[in-house]
Amino acid sequence: GARVGVVGRAHLGTVQPATDALVTDAPGVPLLMRFGDCASVLFFDSVRRVIGMTHAGWRGVAVGSVPATVRTMTERFGCNPADLWAGIGPTIGPCCYEVGQEVVTAVEAACPPGTKATHDVNGRTHLDLPGAVRAQLRAGGVEQIEDSGLCTACRVDEFFSHRAERGHTGRFGIVMELLK
Repeated sequence: GARVGVVGRAHLGTVQPATDALVTDAPGVPLLMRFGDCASVLFFDSVRRVIGMTHAGWRGVAVGSVPATVRTMTERFGCNPADLWAGIGPTIGPCCYEVGQEVVTAVEAACPPGTKATHDVNGRTHLDLPGAVRAQLRAGGVEQIEDSGLCTACRVDEFFSHRAERGHTGRFGIVMELLK
């Protein structure tokens, strides 16, 4: 299943291994995750003053990392999903993400019924990873969703893309922190 790390001041300067997401309500505790083609999903609750960050590739979507983050924020910090803002950062888009049937099956099983997580591009199946993330967010009651709309594979001049660069690539990091 998905692993969400809840961090605070005691975790400053540490790495949280084997986590799909990080959540905190502690001001001055930065969250950092690295991404290539996988979706970065940022969360902010302005009422409870809680932030979160999720790494959601197709496997993360399949194991429910996005719903697990929303659940952790509601159960541990009393957040209301309707108060959450979620931002989807640069990720590989449906224009470039050709996948096999096993990926489609896993992602669609983890999304609400009726979710169309694929597109046909020249007779090939492409996964709409940001669309699957949006579907999971909406199913969890999150309505304030912004999507960067940036495809990492189309924009290797700006971002790293494991798939477009055939594994010869780096990662970009996102840092998020609650200020005082």
